[in-house]
Amino acid sequence: MDDITPKERVFRAINCKDVDKIPVVPQLTYATAKYRGVSISEALVHPQLQLDALLNAQEQCGYDGIYANWESSSVLLASAMGCSIITFEDISPRIKQPLVNTPESAKNLCIPHPKKAGRLPLNLELTKNLIERVGSKLAIFNYLPGPFSFAAVLMGVDEALTKISNDPELLKDVMESARLAAVTFGVTKIQTGAEILTIAEPFANFDNLSPKQFEEICLPSIKKMIGELSLKKTKIGLHVCGNSFPLIDLLVETGADFLELDSKVDLAAVREDIKSDVCLIGNIDTTSLFMKPAVEIENECKDLINKMGDKGFILSSGCEIRFRTPLDNICSMVKSVNR
Repeated sequence: MDDITPKERVFRAINCKDVDKIPVVPQLTYATAKYRGVSISEALVHPQLQLDALLNAQEQCGYDGIYANWESSSVLLASAMGCSIITFEDISPRIKQPLVNTPESAKNLCIPHPKKAGRLPLNLELTKNLIERVGSKLAIFNYLPGPFSFAAVLMGVDEALTKISNDPELLKDVMESARLAAVTFGVTKIQTGAEILTIAEPFANFDNLSPKQFEEICLPSIKKMIGELSLKKTKIGLHVCGNSFPLIDLLVETGADFLELDSKVDLAAVREDIKSDVCLIGNIDTTSLFMKPAVEIENECKDLINKMGDKGFILSSGCEIRFRTPLDNICSMVKSVNR
């Protein structure tokens, strides 16, 4: 494995094969704007600025993969479906108000055209440019919204959680539209050259759902989505925020090739619990990355690597890295596997 590329290293890890060293892929997107001297909102409609910022951070730190995203994938798609957004210089865009507030509005949801609607074409351009520039040597990851969390954005998170009990059929109807929109966009990304897709389910965790609720509400839709996207050699992962440990067996049952888990989860305990060939990605705390000195981050990374072993693991942050996180702290993640 003397001549292994970073991309090959990542794919070997996803396939739970031997690697020369643990790959590092921080969940770093819009925060790279700071290191390039631009605002998040300025780059939002300029794929070239996004590309420059993402490549600049990777070149400075030398990690193994890049996420081809600049904002929440749920916000990106919701905006393309008609949601108004609020933009900021130092945080990612937010939805002004939910799109779905009645059963009638749920029925009127339209599936956006990936090459025409909203900022979807801009994200496809970013994906294409990343693949052309560095896709032969680096792993390019792509976020897609998961059905439950995307529905929660379209309905409002509190409203969606309420509907679990008092109107699950309406929630499932919105989730179906959410899944169709995400799959349509995902297939277009694959056609653009995407080889790794991560389904983002930030709200589908034990903080919000019991295992039974996850099994009944989320599991069928996520499994269907993964099946629809598992084309050719595409690797499909699942990202869950918060405490997901009580749901781990169900997350594995989705059929995902890898799981991105938050810092609230003991990754070593997960590895021991599942005993299966599912790659685990994570999970250095983003608050630690934001606040602690680089030497402490490097030591935390080394400790995690020692616990996880040398197969089926990719070192990453527990979630999206914040704007103004010191770049030295991200570089220290790479240093932890090189020494």
